[in-house]
Amino acid sequence: MSYTRTKRPPRCSYCYNEGHNRNNCPTAKQDAASGSEYAKRVVERAATKKCSYCSSEEHTKTTCEKF
Repeated sequence: MSYTRTKRPPRCSYCYNEGHNRNNCPTAKQDAASGSEYAKRVVERAATKKCSYCSSEEHTKTTCEKF
């Protein structure tokens, strides 16, 4: 009999609820609005996307022309 892994929804590393990740966490967004410094950094980091190949903030590695 073969082993079949069941597909689980993503789990947030900020609030530990299933169904979203830290980049889209509604709890982090609420905490950032109420003044939590850690939540502000989490939300700010999620808003900043950067190419891991050429370090440009205009695109990601998937759409990088240099890669």
